[in-house]
Amino acid sequence: MKKKPSVKAGSREREKSKEQLSPQKRNEVWGLIFLAISVLVFIALKTYDQNDLSFYSSPPNLQTKNLIGIIGSYIAGALVFLIGATSFIIPLLTLSWAMSKFLGKKPQKIYIKTIGTIILFLSASSFFSLLSAQEATVSFKNGGFIFFAR
Repeated sequence: MKKKPSVKAGSREREKSKEQLSPQKRNEVWGLIFLAISVLVFIALKTYDQNDLSFYSSPPNLQTKNLIGIIGSYIAGALVFLIGATSFIIPLLTLSWAMSKFLGKKPQKIYIKTIGTIILFLSASSFFSLLSAQEATVSFKNGGFIFFAR
């Protein structure tokens, strides 16, 4: 009498193979995530209205003008407050990460990326803040709180 192979053992092997994505598919998933973040942050920054937040206006807008909604208003508000006009670099940076994932480029070492990104934000925020050094409010708006050059 022959034993039939267990159905459970075969289904486990199929489940295991479904759970493991190939490196190319994993890169595509990460590329889509970075692309979505890039688009959402760009739209949130582009449609940012400071009157959507109660931090900046006494009665905030009843209808949020940010296309991403109240979450987009808070994200854009935090980015504009902290790093000013440099916040528009974030969508470009995540877009470049998405493209490198889609193209399957080998990632650089994480410390090189981190140091380069910090230097990019420091120099860009300081530059934008110094462009309008005559007026403190405009300098703050361009450079943000972190890099306010006064």
